[in-house]
Amino acid sequence: MRLRIVSFESRRNHEMATLIEKSGGQALVAPSLQEVPLRDNHEALLFGQKLIAGGIDGVVFTTGAGVDVLFDILATRYSQEQLSDAFSKTILVARGPKPLAVLRARGFQKNLAVDEPATG
Repeated sequence: MRLRIVSFESRRNHEMATLIEKSGGQALVAPSLQEVPLRDNHEALLFGQKLIAGGIDGVVFTTGAGVDVLFDILATRYSQEQLSDAFSKTILVARGPKPLAVLRARGFQKNLAVDEPATG
């Protein structure tokens, strides 16, 4: 009889179910939350204004989802070229492998990564 394992993973639920199944368990995935970005996020848009104006020296990204949400919000006001130019003049620090992977996927190769354990 296989153990039934419940996973409350929201963002990587398919990957988690695959890991459970490969380990011989029966996966029951029940996402615990849903991330919904606010398109009119005042703080993110204020950050964008300062970034475009050259008023941001560095940014520390702590989650991959946060990187995606921030970039999606900023894309409602600024072109990809404007954002790429502004971020290329800014020190980017990824606190862990997930934000680093998202930054690289978005074309930012010149990043600083915090050594493991990034969340310690």
